[in-house]
Amino acid sequence: MSYVQRKLKLGYNRAWRMIEAMQRQGIIDQAGPDGKVIAGASKGNEK
Repeated sequence: MSYVQRKLKLGYNRAWRMIEAMQRQGIIDQAGPDGKVIAGASKGNEK
């Protein structure tokens, strides 16, 4: 979350909405127990 905020210079709420939208679209996975999110790792994205 904070990475997105820093890189895009966004507030917490907007960054959170963007991350939720990317999760719904399957671009990124849900955060694991360590809080890290993996981009492009959702099932169904394999080629």
